Amino acid sequence: MQLPPTPMILDELRTTVGPSFLIGVGVLIFYRLVLGKSYTPLAAVVALVLSLAVGNHLGQLNPAWWPTEKRFTWLLWLAAAGSLAAAVVRSLKWPTVGHALWAAVAAVAVIRVVPKDYLTTPTWAVPAFVLLAAAVGFGLMRLSERRPGPLTPFVMAAALMTAGAVVIHAHSKSLLDVATLGGMCLFGIAAVVLVTKGDAGPALPGAAFLLTGVLLAGHYETFSKVPTTAFVLPAVAPLLALVGLIPAVDRQQPWVRLVIVLLPVLAVLAVAGGLAAANESLAFGEDEY
Repeated sequence: MQLPPTPMILDELRTTVGPSFLIGVGVLIFYRLVLGKSYTPLAAVVALVLSLAVGNHLGQLNPAWWPTEKRFTWLLWLAAAGSLAAAVVRSLKWPTVGHALWAAVAAVAVIRVVPKDYLTTPTWAVPAFVLLAAAVGFGLMRLSERRPGPLTPFVMAAALMTAGAVVIHAHSKSLLDVATLGGMCLFGIAAVVLVTKGDAGPALPGAAFLLTGVLLAGHYETFSKVPTTAFVLPAVAPLLALVGLIPAVDRQQPWVRLVIVLLPVLAVLAVAGGLAAANESLAFGEDEY
């Protein structure tokens, strides 16, 4: 298996992976110690937003901050806005307001992330994009609400990191940075709620825009031998975790439930990563990044 050059790995640790993880951990610990466990859902949203902001600054993904014509610059804003909308869903007595806000964010995502070629043909492309993001994000948020803990942020983090592995094989370092930003923040959140058993659910509907958007942009904008299946599998793999909402599975012992929920997700993600690696080698020429 070919690995990126050591300088690239160290640079990623400094500018994206390390800060994203530490912010996820730091924000959750601060909220837990100062405000208490009940603020964990809000803390998860704050952690994601701050992680994206700091990672964008350190990694210089978009130095101008305001989104440009490049799709990946919109993904950072959409993820932050989608998570804030999900926080409204959980915090208000009228969750319809939060869902309406998330739908507005989804509409912007369709305009700014979905390629123009897909807006009309095929006719199912736009509904599929929105429904997939909604099913993954709100499905995992519901599972997190029912079973607080690290499972759901870990599933989303693993999917994002796999998406990063796919797009780097398709030779897009910018999309890799976006995926690892969100993924490592969620790994940090998962590490904390593993101990506190908190609910990090509201961060997930925003992170779903990162996941679907990175993979869609990677498939459409890159030129490589990575098969379409490798782009699709990380986007749909988190849906397999929703088997945990089935009452018969929910009643199982914790370790049995963990195996039932997590093993299929990881298996599908492993297939996606394997397909990308088997069909395209990593090339680190300056022109490709």
